[in-house]
Amino acid sequence: MTRVRKNMPYTAEDMAIVSDNPPLTDEEIARAIPAREFFTPEQLASLIGQKPRARGPQKMPTKELVSLRLSRETLAAFRSTGRGWQSRVDQELAKAAKRISKQGAKQA
Repeated sequence: MTRVRKNMPYTAEDMAIVSDNPPLTDEEIARAIPAREFFTPEQLASLIGQKPRARGPQKMPTKELVSLRLSRETLAAFRSTGRGWQSRVDQELAKAAKRISKQGAKQA
């Protein structure tokens, strides 16, 4: 009784019984070509559940690319919150911008 993989509870015999795909012959393996040579990048991406890497031009750009110098402590604090930290920086700056706008309106 050989295990297919260490952590898999099924034996090779179990897999052979339930498998709908017979093993490939040497001739079939020799004729095989990589999927990337057969499918277009879009087709391949849809098959493996990934989006194509190029985003293409945005129809309505909503953000502007800027270069900003932040203190190491500030940057470390936001980065420590994990993925999406740049969006959280944007949210905090938007809150600050609203406060500044309100203060400017009160002074005018």
